[in-house]
Amino acid sequence: AMQLGAERRPARRPTYARFFEAGLSPMKQALATRDTKNALAAYDAMTAGCVTCHGEEKVEFMPVYFRPGVP
Repeated sequence: AMQLGAERRPARRPTYARFFEAGLSPMKQALATRDTKNALAAYDAMTAGCVTCHGEEKVEFMPVYFRPGVP
């Protein structure tokens, strides 16, 4: 869905590219290690990236489910 969004909204491609590289790529790498601690840290960073990206693009709120105990 996000790749289609990048195609449909070319002005947002730089923001999408940053998120894909800084958010999704580390998440995929962490999952590949099968290490829970690394995966949870990558998840926290990725969800923070979601919020940052939406703020930069002035996109309305979207739900992000943080883990309990994570600010």
